[in-house]
Amino acid sequence: MGSVKLTNPHDKFFREAFGRKDMALGFVKEYLPLEIRSRMDLRKFEIVKDSYVDKEFAQHFSDILYQTRVHGAQSFFYILFEHKSYIDPLVPFQILRNMVKIWEQYLKQNPRAKKLPIIFPFLIYHGQRTWKLNTRFNSLFEKIEGTARFIPDFGCELFDITQLRDGIIKGDSQVRALLLLLKHVADPGLLELLPTIFGLLQSSPKSGKNAEYVEPFIRYLMATVESAKHGDLKKRIEKSLTDGGTLMPSIAEKLMKDGFEKGIEKGIERGFERGIEKGIEQNQTHTVEKMILNEMSNADIRKITGVSSHKLEEIRKRLRKHG
Repeated sequence: MGSVKLTNPHDKFFREAFGRKDMALGFVKEYLPLEIRSRMDLRKFEIVKDSYVDKEFAQHFSDILYQTRVHGAQSFFYILFEHKSYIDPLVPFQILRNMVKIWEQYLKQNPRAKKLPIIFPFLIYHGQRTWKLNTRFNSLFEKIEGTARFIPDFGCELFDITQLRDGIIKGDSQVRALLLLLKHVADPGLLELLPTIFGLLQSSPKSGKNAEYVEPFIRYLMATVESAKHGDLKKRIEKSLTDGGTLMPSIAEKLMKDGFEKGIEKGIERGFERGIEKGIEQNQTHTVEKMILNEMSNADIRKITGVSSHKLEEIRKRLRKHG
């Protein structure tokens, strides 16, 4: 996968988890639409190195690309996993940019190619609010009569983990453990779920006896659970890995110790993440202001940007005051 260094703990954990072929394949078998999955030869499912990623974007890049064969053909089918822990109205543009880079790299490697491989973009979201934005690319443009045929369009498959009830999360035990943690990572009751999450992880034939699968989960928890709860977190992880588990509690002890020693680094990561969130909020406000000045309706503005009615009214009042 290359040596991409990520500073956002959500992106880092996502990349570690979906960078494992068995984890990604387990997810694909359960959640990829049947009409797409039935056309794939998943025996040829392989990860693609991220050589198509620009160096300037590498530290913020968490997407994972896999390729597989189409049944009965020599053509490839790409699956692009896009990850978001917050709502971003420009995600269709970001996905398109990544798709273009993938095609550019494909043409460099296959200079005689006359066709481009199909890319299936899969948006995996686990923010604190329901994703209500349109994920089609043409939703980013104003609707002007007679221009539709000049606007490129594609869609992506949205997988909003927040809308899954815990009891209907499908997949093998390690996939269910992953989705449960992503869904509840910001919940106040997360620590109560740790025995279930680590129990699922340890019951998997693949991950149950392998510390490499457990370590990313613990590091992610250390990076996202507030430091005041680290003492309780440590106890619960050790108990979860001891009660009927196959992993020695010394694994948790070592990782937790490393986590405490890296407290400053974690603080920097959180600061970086808050900075990203603040920047996104500022960008959203600026976008809403431009839409108001262009006399767009409240309904269209909320649909495109995801801004709340309360915030939209505040922005309108501020513009009228300074107008």
